[in-house]
Amino acid sequence: MLAAYSGLGVTYLGSDVPARDIVQSVTFADAQVAVLGMTSAPRERGIERNLRTVVRQLAPNVELWAGGRDAERYESIITPRGMVFHDYAAYQQELARIGGRVA
Repeated sequence: MLAAYSGLGVTYLGSDVPARDIVQSVTFADAQVAVLGMTSAPRERGIERNLRTVVRQLAPNVELWAGGRDAERYESIITPRGMVFHDYAAYQQELARIGGRVA
């Protein structure tokens, strides 16, 4: 929602999207950034496996951003490849960096 409000093009894929579909959608859209909203859910091995697949298979030129309650839980998987946002201010700063207008 913040990215769209900042004037950037956004495609929402939905929740519980398989890793392969995320990577294919990002590639097809020629996206600059893939943003994962990670909400509270029971800790599952499948989530870690899917997240590792996204981290490994995203093209090197695509930035990976994650936020939400569970993003911190998986920070060790995400941060070697991307960023975890702990608040909206950091997220808005990155939106501005890639060309979004500041809200």
